[in-house]
Order: sequence, then structure tokens, then C-alpha cells
Amino acid sequence: MAFFKNDGRQSPAVAVVKFSLADFTDGTLDVVELPGNAIVTGGFITVTTAFNAGTTATLDLGDGTTADLYLGGGSVAAKGLVSLVPTGDINTRVGDLTLTYAETGTAATEGEAILVLEYVEIGKSEWTQG
Repeated sequence: MAFFKNDGRQSPAVAVVKFSLADFTDGTLDVVELPGNAIVTGGFITVTTAFNAGTTATLDLGDGTTADLYLGGGSVAAKGLVSLVPTGDINTRVGDLTLTYAETGTAATEGEAILVLEYVEIGKSEWTQG
């Protein structure tokens, strides 16, 4: 069987989602619906207002199978950037990515952040080259 180079090319897709402490009504928040055959290639959470829990304030980001697939226990207790960890997993079905918020100590009264998530889709082609 002959091998043929794939001449299809695509730009990475980037989802940008603002969220706040008030959005976590039950501790979780569905933030991005990934298409089937998507691979997360990068991303971060930038904390614009610290989640001011008494001791710790953390986020996990994952899919329906693994709650902390792309971020496990990332601290959002201070302003700054929290990097995601791309795993190379192929999202084989359409599904939501979910943020899970946890805190210890006195309950937080504020917190805001922005999720920036970059991904590509296997089999997608926007133009050709070569």
C-alpha cells in the first residue's frame, strides 16, 4: 500500500472563556465543547482577580472521563498565569471540558479568570499545501 502525504492544513482553533467564582454553582463549570477528533495543543488560565479562599483555591480541567486531564490542582489564589498540560489525548467524541473549583479555609467571595484553550482537529483541512 502506498503512503500519500497529507497536504491538508488548518489553523489551530482557540477558545477564550471568561468565568468567575459566581459561575461555579455546584463546583463545576462546562466551559468548552470540543469536537470529535480534537487534540488540545496548549492553553492557560489567566487569573485576573484572585480567588480569595482562606487557605487554597484550585482548579482542575478535564473531560467526562478524567476530571484533571489538562490541569490538576492549579492554584488560582493569586493573579497570574496557570499553564495547562497538553496530554496528546484524542477527544474521540464531541464533549464538554469541565472546570472543577475546590477551596479550603474560609469560603472565597471573589475570583475571575480567563481560559484560553488551543486545539486542532484530526481530518480537518482549511487549505492545501504541497
